[in-house]
Amino acid sequence: MTKTKLTWVEIQHAGYVGVMRQTLALQLGRQPAYGYDDRQPWEDHVNGAIAEQAVAKWAGVYWSGMIHERITLLSDVGAWEVRSKTTAGHKLIVRPDARREAAYISVLLDLPHVTICGWIHGADAMRAQWLRTYDERPPAYFVPDGALHHEDELLSGKVEQRVAA
Repeated sequence: MTKTKLTWVEIQHAGYVGVMRQTLALQLGRQPAYGYDDRQPWEDHVNGAIAEQAVAKWAGVYWSGMIHERITLLSDVGAWEVRSKTTAGHKLIVRPDARREAAYISVLLDLPHVTICGWIHGADAMRAQWLRTYDERPPAYFVPDGALHHEDELLSGKVEQRVAA
């Protein structure tokens, strides 16, 4: 696990991106996915954007915080998918329809501190023993931190995005 610290300006920028993403979703009439209701989409978009900002800072790459109606077709940071959590011990959630070839990075937010908990390829996350339902939502894979690869492998150049089968 790697810890990093965001500046308050970086957090504000990412927060703005999250708000704009949720506003665009409302404008386009998008319904919450994966069994979500309207309880927390604003928080999820903001936390997701903050986690993306943190991964980009850790990796030393530019993060634009792109806001576009086709944003769901793009990866979060470079070729990586980023997933946020705000409670230590919570698992990385990978959905059954997730891109199997992508690397999924788990990020714990404790602002302004951020912990990058590790990563796993989508296909490797899809193990039967991790498939669960939660809070009356469709099943998803809940990957424990102990099963994640160290994030530095992503920067070493030894890990490549897998080719989609």
